[in-house]
Amino acid sequence: LNKVKELLVYTDLPTEEISKKLHYPSLKEMEAELLQQTGLALSFFQSLKKEKACLALDSKRTKGNGYKPK
Repeated sequence: LNKVKELLVYTDLPTEEISKKLHYPSLKEMEAELLQQTGLALSFFQSLKKEKACLALDSKRTKGNGYKPK
C-alpha cells in the first residue's frame, strides 16, 4: 500500500496503470483498499500531487527575484 501512495504522489503514472503495475485485480479494488486502510480516498493523493507541483512551480518563480518568505 505504501507503494501505491508513493506512485500516486510522486509519479505521473495514470491510476489504472498503477493498479496494473502493482497487480491489483482492478482499479476499484486498489481504491477500496486504499480507502479502507488509510481512511483517505484516491482523490486525496491526487490532490497532494497537484499541491506538490504547485509548490515546486512557486518555488521556481520566486528564486532569484529577491523574494524571501517570512
